[in-house]
Amino acid sequence: MATRSRGRGAALTAELFPFLSVLACVIGTLVLLVILVASGPLGSRRSITLVALNSVGQNVTLRPHYVEVTGEGVVLHPGGERVPASRLGSRDTPLADLLRDVSERKADEYIIVALRPSGYPHFGEVRRQVEGRGIKIGYEPIDEGWKLRIRR
Repeated sequence: MATRSRGRGAALTAELFPFLSVLACVIGTLVLLVILVASGPLGSRRSITLVALNSVGQNVTLRPHYVEVTGEGVVLHPGGERVPASRLGSRDTPLADLLRDVSERKADEYIIVALRPSGYPHFGEVRRQVEGRGIKIGYEPIDEGWKLRIRR
């Protein structure tokens, strides 16, 4: 059996490549965990702020009125008045009153609709009423779980 012997001048070296590979994997895993932990609370508390802007990002000169369309009906903001879906076509609702008021000043005012996915079946009726009076309308689809904030 042959044996190898090292000469006196030969230096022993240690390979660091396996250690560095393991270290890189551990750092990558820790970064992923930090991102997941930090973004967890953000996902459950999302909100959206509606601001009246034109297509180039400038504030519009018309005064906006905000209407949120949900699966249960319509919510007028900022007051929070509600109109159930079953009464959307009625003439004696807060929505009808708002549309009458805005139609008298439609050169200076318009409606912004925040549309939730569950409110899509009711959006057609709201849009028909708004456009039927010649009022300008803008709409923004928003997620079901987002909190809606209005900035005037």
